[in-house]
Amino acid sequence: MELTGHDIDMEQAWQIAYCLPVMKVELAAEAAEKMKISRQYIADRMERGDVMYGVNTGFGAFSDVKISQADTIQLQKNLIRSHCTGVGQPFSKAESRAIMFLRANALARGHSGIRVDVVEKILEFLN
Repeated sequence: MELTGHDIDMEQAWQIAYCLPVMKVELAAEAAEKMKISRQYIADRMERGDVMYGVNTGFGAFSDVKISQADTIQLQKNLIRSHCTGVGQPFSKAESRAIMFLRANALARGHSGIRVDVVEKILEFLN
């Protein structure tokens, strides 16, 4: 199955979640190209020093605080850490697989600026 960023239905998500039938999920070439263009756009803006919310600024009440280029990696790590808490029971394997599949498909649209290799790693885990 090719991920395009579109064209996913509940049946496909269910099949991936429960591995029925066993199928390999791959990133479509067109989706990878859109993702590369989006990623380059972010890189170009970063190089120019443009201010981009959540990329090189704080969040929420700190959105007007510009983060230095040297500190942007730590900013992103801190964002992940701040969201690494949960409430309730952990997701089942099937739920986790469905979430990963749907997230990979959403990222494949090429609107987020995420690197292609991140989505490919998610798909590697699914496969």
